[in-house]
Amino acid sequence: MNKNFFEDPNSVDLAAMKGSVKRSGVRNSALEVIIEDEAGEKTSCVQNMTPFVLLIGLGAHALFEGIACGMCDTLEKTTLFVTAIAMHKGAAGMSLGIAFAKAFPGRDNFVMCLLATFAIFTPIGVSIGLIL
Repeated sequence: MNKNFFEDPNSVDLAAMKGSVKRSGVRNSALEVIIEDEAGEKTSCVQNMTPFVLLIGLGAHALFEGIACGMCDTLEKTTLFVTAIAMHKGAAGMSLGIAFAKAFPGRDNFVMCLLATFAIFTPIGVSIGLIL
């Protein structure tokens, strides 16, 4: 079977569950479909979307931090921005890493790729700020 790089091994294949689904319904979101199998276990089809939403939010935050840092015109302002970014970038990365590790257990390479994606947002923002 050809595996998709972004496919979650814990995801639910709705087509394969034709006769085994007792009940399904929508809860908490128009996109979240809850499925209850014969054993009574409930599974959400979009349970792994949360870390990606967090990546987008924290990535946009890091991008704008970088733009602000890149637009600084004095060494004092730049030092202040770099210090502020360095002090909380670790906390943001840690929370994102924990969210990814919980959502994708055993997929360390995938988690590292997503964290690397997060890590490049600030340098890209600095580059944009320098250009502006």
